Amino acid sequence: LLVSTLVYAFEFGAKYDAKTGDQELDLNLGKLNLEVGGDKDNFISDLSVAYGVPKTEVETLIYKIKMTPADAYMALKIYQLTKKPLQVITDAYKTNHGKGWGVIAKELGIKPGSSAFHALKNSSNIELDKARKNNKSKFKSEAKLEKNSKEIKSKGNGKNKNK
Repeated sequence: LLVSTLVYAFEFGAKYDAKTGDQELDLNLGKLNLEVGGDKDNFISDLSVAYGVPKTEVETLIYKIKMTPADAYMALKIYQLTKKPLQVITDAYKTNHGKGWGVIAKELGIKPGSSAFHALKNSSNIELDKARKNNKSKFKSEAKLEKNSKEIKSKGNGKNKNK
């Protein structure tokens, strides 16, 4: 798990550049990719609930369109803010993702400095916090399982020694 998380961090954290036109938002999106890591299931469920879209649509963004977690978040938040069909958002992404989310957002009617842009920026903090909480609870659970496994093995070894 640690190796896959590090590989994911390198691939999507270090290289990721959202190009939103806002340094803080770009940084939050990069951090979001790192926090989600290779374990996307909780994140997909969270996005599905938060943005009222079927889980299969979020899975399509990540697994079929190959969006990073941050890109999927941006697509769904822009979908929510603009009320445009998700297909319009994904088409704009496919056409302009190399130019960045700033260009995509403008194309879809979200101007830099607008209230919609500030909502996009502010909610990135919320998504990042959720991902951090999920990550912490995941690692706590894994540590607990590892501890229990060691305890069971040591108890098992003790019983075998007495036989």
